[in-house]
Amino acid sequence: MTSGFLSRFVVDVSPLRERRDYRLVFAGYLISVLGSQMATVAVAYQVYVLTGSSWMVGLLSVVELVPQVLGMLLGGVVADRMDRRRLLLVLQCVSVLTSGGLAIVALGATTPLVGVFLLVAVRALLGGLTAPAYTALSARAVGPRLLPSAAALNAIVIQAGVFIGPAIGGVLIGSAGLPWVYLADMVSFAVFAVLLVMTKPAPPERSDAHGDVGLLGIGRSLVRGLRFTKDQPILRGVMLIDLNAMVFGMPRALFPAFGTAVFDAGPESVGLLYAAPAAGALLAALGSGWVGRVHRLGHLTLYSVAAWGAAIAVFGLVTSFPIALVALAVAGAADVVSEMCRSTLVQRSVPDELRGRVSGLWLAQTNAAPRLGDARAGAIASLASPALAALSGGLLCIVGVVVCAWLLPDLRKAVNTEHDPEPRPTEPAQE
Repeated sequence: MTSGFLSRFVVDVSPLRERRDYRLVFAGYLISVLGSQMATVAVAYQVYVLTGSSWMVGLLSVVELVPQVLGMLLGGVVADRMDRRRLLLVLQCVSVLTSGGLAIVALGATTPLVGVFLLVAVRALLGGLTAPAYTALSARAVGPRLLPSAAALNAIVIQAGVFIGPAIGGVLIGSAGLPWVYLADMVSFAVFAVLLVMTKPAPPERSDAHGDVGLLGIGRSLVRGLRFTKDQPILRGVMLIDLNAMVFGMPRALFPAFGTAVFDAGPESVGLLYAAPAAGALLAALGSGWVGRVHRLGHLTLYSVAAWGAAIAVFGLVTSFPIALVALAVAGAADVVSEMCRSTLVQRSVPDELRGRVSGLWLAQTNAAPRLGDARAGAIASLASPALAALSGGLLCIVGVVVCAWLLPDLRKAVNTEHDPEPRPTEPAQE
């Protein structure tokens, strides 16, 4: 009886047990995420050693953002035009070359900083191209019934990668040197490629390309994805509720000020503040077996975003460092539950031939919105105080949830059922 009770909460691994192709793709993606997180630490360390400037390390995020978002938008279009397995296979092979380039640069007697930044930009572009193809392929591999469970497993991959990858990367840098980290990254991409070869082909069920070629054709395909997203109330709601949470509630830009000034706890505390949301998210993902059994998925989405906002508001109010860490962990847990709900709703609202483009749009928005949130929080903190920036952001997030619940009844009424009729895309306009 106890094991049955626990099974209701422990993450559901049915997709890994029942779907061979998903099991292979999941394993490859997990390994590649670990390698990429190791390389992320290595690049940041390399740039800091070369320049001695934290500003230059921060510039890495700016260098990555534009190609990553462009890659997601373009990758969504390409994923709806060709076999997603083949596309991922090509991208992993090219990624091996970029990691090899970083290893060669690290081995050189003199390291050209421009070369490092250029390779980082290419890596970000490849990562952006990979994301929608993997999302579309994994959703196709598990089927509608197991989408909530697959969303939880994918969340575990990301959170575990954020935790474990940097730690392994740091140890490897200290014990063997930078080139070996990049070599491990190369191996991770190669392993993913080998596992992809073992899966079945995964072309889109249909394609609406209609002979569109070149930049104009890509633009038309992207517009069709935008038009479909605009015409689907649930998709609009998912993107708006996430935008609300990230723009108003994202607190990352405040962590250095909270750790060193508000709590006066030293630089080590800043790292703990960054780690706390990921810790809460990982624990929530591991205990997410109940999410797939929630029928009113729209309600759970709204409640979890409101819980995120409330936890961020509490973080802005408290003066105790341990309580602040708990608040951030609760925020991370609420965020990952929201992520699982939103992922399920997105994949169930999209026909297979548009899944790449809609996934690309969704992923581009979820990657850009936190940057906007960081800018908002930083601006308010500089004008007033870090505490006010966090408190006001959390409260505004809750207000945004209420507004979204009122204006978006389709999102509020969305339910979790594998029998939802699959929406059909609108006919493309005659050119």
